[in-house]
Amino acid sequence: MALVLILDDRPDDRELIRLLVDDAGHRSADTGDAREAMTILDREPVALVVVDLMMPAVDGWEFVERLRAHPRYGAIPTIVHSSMFGDDIADIAAELGCRFVPKASDPSVLREAIGAALDGNAG
Repeated sequence: MALVLILDDRPDDRELIRLLVDDAGHRSADTGDAREAMTILDREPVALVVVDLMMPAVDGWEFVERLRAHPRYGAIPTIVHSSMFGDDIADIAAELGCRFVPKASDPSVLREAIGAALDGNAG
């Protein structure tokens, strides 16, 4: 059972992702704060990170850049899940080694992305 870290400042969005993760038989830890997310990463092995882009204090891009620069966490599969959309967002996510799933997508798209990432087929 893998642990998925959910970083999103909106509780309703975290709840949706938590339900998808739970339905897939995995565990989740969630927070709306990037510093708390790093604490979770320090505390236990995380198999996947799902991160929003538009957050107060530290935005999702900055969090992903910190994650990628960290020697222990840099290779963790990451899904950018945001209401921001467009080819440029998807391109930036890909450059950072992330998959982009718009929040406007059907939840099944995010469910499939989570499954693929946990199966080692992220992309």
